Amino acid sequence: MRREQQSALAFCLTGLLLAAPSFLLPFVSLNKFGNSRVCFLLNTAGGLWHHGLAVLGGWVLFCGMLAPLVLLFILAATFAPGFAPSAKVHQGLVRAATMLAQWAMPEVLALGVLVSVFKVRDLVNVRLEPGFWCYLAAALMLLLALRSFKLTLADAHEPSPRGKELP
Repeated sequence: MRREQQSALAFCLTGLLLAAPSFLLPFVSLNKFGNSRVCFLLNTAGGLWHHGLAVLGGWVLFCGMLAPLVLLFILAATFAPGFAPSAKVHQGLVRAATMLAQWAMPEVLALGVLVSVFKVRDLVNVRLEPGFWCYLAAALMLLLALRSFKLTLADAHEPSPRGKELP
């Protein structure tokens, strides 16, 4: 296994490990005049859904949560050393990862949360909780895994010198 593949697998597994606490731990807490509210990751899409913005809530759920999680699983399966699928299955995984990578945007959700925090911090006390930081780290791991994945794909399509295959 080449170095790019090893690093991509490490980033995928780290991202998957960080995804669990990002869903389970508090994401943001708000406090004003003794009233407090703790929000979790799924509250970002659910809040939009319950306030009449179901389509936007669905997109946030898909692009910010489901697509990144599924993409991490697909990339991990692509680079797992013990998993040796047929060439057709491997090609299907690569195609699925390439298509899903266009829709996985966890960094956009993280930036949206940060913008919201900066907008409302003058009105209420806002605290970014551990779930947010785990989500941010998982998003970074996904971006690094995708970069390694693209480098691996570029190397696979690059012609070798003098037309000979390299080991």
